Amino acid sequence: MEGKKVLVTGASGQIGRGLVHVLAKANEVHALARFGKPAILEEVQAKAAAVWRVDMARERPNELPTDYDVVFHEAVDWGGDDSLAAQSASFHLSCDFLADLMARNRAAVFVLGSTGSVYKPVVGTCREDETPVAGGETYVTAKIAMSQVARWVAERFGHRVVELRYWYPFAPYLPHPRAEKLMHGDILGDNPRAIHQRTYIKHHVDKTILAAEHAACPPQVINCATDEALTLGELARIGSRLTGAPLSDKAQRPGTEPGPGHVADTAKMVRLLGPSTVSTEEGFRRYLRARREGITWPEDWMFEGPMR
Repeated sequence: MEGKKVLVTGASGQIGRGLVHVLAKANEVHALARFGKPAILEEVQAKAAAVWRVDMARERPNELPTDYDVVFHEAVDWGGDDSLAAQSASFHLSCDFLADLMARNRAAVFVLGSTGSVYKPVVGTCREDETPVAGGETYVTAKIAMSQVARWVAERFGHRVVELRYWYPFAPYLPHPRAEKLMHGDILGDNPRAIHQRTYIKHHVDKTILAAEHAACPPQVINCATDEALTLGELARIGSRLTGAPLSDKAQRPGTEPGPGHVADTAKMVRLLGPSTVSTEEGFRRYLRARREGITWPEDWMFEGPMR
């Protein structure tokens, strides 16, 4: 993507910061978030053409331009304590703020960041792009509502929209407790044969940018996950090999049969956006390098490799 006027909401988050870093090299990027951490604000200010400090859970985008070419709506509100006020804030960010952006940018392409957690569990099968959704935590329910709001607005006013449902991202510049556990030879839960698609951040950033080419009316949904589905035991072995940490007792157990209901069907993603370009092991290696060097911001080497 080059020469576009782009808005990235949630620009202080894991995927949003990666998008700003990559897109700012050849586009006019506007970055929007609350920016509660001064260090992240400074980092984004050094890259973006414009920075907007907005609380999307309570405010409206009245001061923003109305001529964006592409809007990446990556913002997330986790719902806090699931009180009525927390739920209201999460829905405002995911739905109301998005509807306002769509009303103000009629010609823009919209790329929506969602989560694989929206899917209804289906025993014995992978979660396909059209698997029924089911509510749960506030942020999950808000993402389901976001999808419906975007579809309603798009179908009536002609917006082109694509929704990406992300699986388990991890980024070198943002330490994550679950990634740390795997990197040190331990597993999540008790079953080393359970399959998890721990997806390196380059994959999500690349696919999110490429997805703009596939925005449509009515909107379409694309699962976004590494196409390298590994068991937790295999992930722990990679981490142990890279760090020298011993495998935990849990990681060495025989385990039970894997549960494919936790796995994304990536056939549509591979067909439209291409396969993964960085292996999970290489993602872990880059994660480990950043941790050892104390790097807490995106750098070019984290995103090296072809997009397709």
